[in-house]
Amino acid sequence: AEQVYPEYVLLYKRLHQSETPEPLPKELPFLLELPLYWKNVCENPHSPGFREHWLVKEKIRELIERLANGTSSLGGPYRVAKVMRVEDSKLWLRYMETKHQLTLEAQKARFPPPNELDGMPQSGHSLTGSIVQEFHGDEAISVETMSPGLNELLLWHGTSEWGAKGIASKGFRVGQAKHGRRFGDGVYLAEDLAKSLAYCKRGTNGHRYVLLCRALCGKMYYTESYGLDSIVPEDAHSILAYPERKSPREFIVFKESHVYPEYIIEFH
Repeated sequence: AEQVYPEYVLLYKRLHQSETPEPLPKELPFLLELPLYWKNVCENPHSPGFREHWLVKEKIRELIERLANGTSSLGGPYRVAKVMRVEDSKLWLRYMETKHQLTLEAQKARFPPPNELDGMPQSGHSLTGSIVQEFHGDEAISVETMSPGLNELLLWHGTSEWGAKGIASKGFRVGQAKHGRRFGDGVYLAEDLAKSLAYCKRGTNGHRYVLLCRALCGKMYYTESYGLDSIVPEDAHSILAYPERKSPREFIVFKESHVYPEYIIEFH
């Protein structure tokens, strides 16, 4: 199975000569946008929908472990004990609707990427994005499944065992965070795994829990302060914080619908 990649989906219906072709159903575009590596790729996410967590293949666990160690500035090497993929049709459709709206906005005004905002055009790309460049489209985490023009990034979120399970089931809840709110309300994410691990609490099995999320950062407000130094523009979708150009960069996304928690990762 690992030697086959399903690149195209062909939909057809046999018609008699006198029949007129019917337009595609309204929900079809969303159906086609389900990730091809999901177990539920052939299911209709609108009805009845699905909410399942799947244990990933060993190959994907190893890739995520490589990503973890390649994006951490401190400690390590880190060992990944277990990875579960979150397949939630309700959260996914909400995320894809947000992506569609951002696409329309991006057609009117370009969203500058992180490496332009921090003045490092060669080295300022997101750490996760740089590592993922090495992966292939059939390996579940790859740039081929992302939209860089929308500043869609793979980012880490450290939490507790119960926090990870709750977010994976209901999504993020902006305004309910117990820590890390120096830049106001939002979903706090990081490209540096060490930054996210600092917020983790060990679970009942002694493991630390981190979510690997898809995040639509859109138009980012850039700051080098340790907190909000001015009023954030109303049309901004997120904050890119790089305190004094020393601390690891943080991405604070304002709305829950801009983030999809795709993987629950347990670290030894």
